[in-house]
Amino acid sequence: MHIKPKSAGRVVLVLSAIAFFLMAATSFAAHNCVAQTSCQQSCDGLPSLPPQSPPPRSFDDFTRRAYAGAYGRFATCDERRAEYSRLVDAATTGTLLVEARRFVATLFMTQASDDAQDLTTYLQTNEYQLRNPQDNTDRASIESFIADLYRAFLQREPDPGGQCFWSNDVCSVGRKHGIRAFEESIEFGNLVNGLFDGGPPQGCIPPPPDGDCRQHGFFGKLCP
Repeated sequence: MHIKPKSAGRVVLVLSAIAFFLMAATSFAAHNCVAQTSCQQSCDGLPSLPPQSPPPRSFDDFTRRAYAGAYGRFATCDERRAEYSRLVDAATTGTLLVEARRFVATLFMTQASDDAQDLTTYLQTNEYQLRNPQDNTDRASIESFIADLYRAFLQREPDPGGQCFWSNDVCSVGRKHGIRAFEESIEFGNLVNGLFDGGPPQGCIPPPPDGDCRQHGFFGKLCP
């Protein structure tokens, strides 16, 4: 087939444009692949623990440890009283595990996110977002998130192998999947099975009517 010079020039131009776009697409895909896998690390040789059976603890102790694990702070008296009441109610209706899961999960993500059945609807609570902004490409941020899940759900320090494994998991499929995995873990179930009603939170004395706790000798730790 004979191609006129002008037509040949157009063909070359079109082919060059196609080649350019193919190269750009390949480069973009490669960049995305690196971005998605850059937070993965090998866990070979790291020690891991099997599911533990934590000692029994009271509803209030469970609540205080969960707040300390997720937020790195003491729970307020109002927070302790509120969750104690929920756990007592749940225990009487046979839904203690359901409430325990909801409570700890919503320290990390909003109630609306927890209610959503999919794994993509995920918005962190304001307090946890300030503590650990969501970033699924930053390995250090993900490892910190996993450590907080261990401390809040399992109420112990993470073992190196487990922290590495779940950090890789969150790197691949997101933070909500990590929360769901800890909710449904054998160890968390063991912990909740050992919870008992040890009575209302201790040391939570209502403040005096004028609200001046220090003046009346209540001091900060006894003020709600």
